[in-house]
Amino acid sequence: VRDRLSKVQEGTIAASNFHQLAVQLVVAQGMGVPVSETWEAFSAQLGELVLKLCDVIQESDRYDYLVVDEAQDLMHEDFLELLDLLLKGGLERGRWLIALDQQQAIFRENFDQRWLDRLSALGRRSLLEVNCRNTRPIAAHVRGLSGIGSVSTRSSEGEIPQIRYYADFSAYLRELKKTINELI
Repeated sequence: VRDRLSKVQEGTIAASNFHQLAVQLVVAQGMGVPVSETWEAFSAQLGELVLKLCDVIQESDRYDYLVVDEAQDLMHEDFLELLDLLLKGGLERGRWLIALDQQQAIFRENFDQRWLDRLSALGRRSLLEVNCRNTRPIAAHVRGLSGIGSVSTRSSEGEIPQIRYYADFSAYLRELKKTINELI
């Protein structure tokens, strides 16, 4: 772990998802990676191994900063404990930015409001005022179709989205070719 994390001190940026990072840390400590028949069992076993890392990672091995995006799918105890473990000063005194939109949670079973409340109490909340991802018409379409999202934020104008339906893969390919030809 020391060699991997010390690269951060030399100016290297490490990018990973939660499970990849946890596996890398477990392997670096010579612990066996769990092999399970279900994703849930694997995640639970990996979470237990991550807790064992608390005894071996020293303050000097931790990250100076943590930036996490799409954290709405990781708002649970294992995730926050791993972040707390890896961040100099932990979540309470460390420097971090965690971006999330709980309305976009794909893995709702991983979203626990209590952990979001706990995290919110440790930092400052800043609401998105400018939608940099979607144009206003796309945001309105998503909101109208799903009931999720917001068109109240500022965003750029753009073309009205077109929805195209198809029955099977060959119909999809025909529709795709037709759309590309129209654009060209």
